[in-house]
Amino acid sequence: MLANIWNVHKHFNSPNWPAYIGILAVAYGILFFVSGSLHHFLISNPLIPVQVGDCTMQRPTVCVEANMENAKLIRADLSGANLAGANLSGANLWHADLSGANLSGADLRRANLTGADLSSADLSGAVLDRAMLDGAVLDGVSSDSATRWPHSNPDAALDGTPNDLIDLIP
Repeated sequence: MLANIWNVHKHFNSPNWPAYIGILAVAYGILFFVSGSLHHFLISNPLIPVQVGDCTMQRPTVCVEANMENAKLIRADLSGANLAGANLSGANLWHADLSGANLSGADLRRANLTGADLSSADLSGAVLDRAMLDGAVLDGVSSDSATRWPHSNPDAALDGTPNDLIDLIP
């Protein structure tokens, strides 16, 4: 019995096992790249510039009036980014970090901002019609009367402050 275990163990000590590990690592890397996971990783961790629509995501991200309609920016780190006037309609910003971002005049219609951190973001004049804000952090958000918040009652009087959340979210 011990001889069988020893023989099996000797087989795994063959000098070829590092080659097998290397082949598996290369195969995993190819799958990671082909599946789009690399793109999502680079959006979340902008180590190198990544092109998203008309915008080059890098530190600091400056994409004034860029067209990023329907962009997939899941968990993107856009803290402090200048996205003034950007078209982010239909964008998926699920759990994105937009803290301190300039989103003034941005088009965020139908955007998925579920769980996004918008603390201290500038939403002056932004359009958020039908945007999903479930669980979004809105502490210290600045907005004005031109900001169009999503709400179920189009006749509701909003003064543009995040304290109007009772009338927000359909």
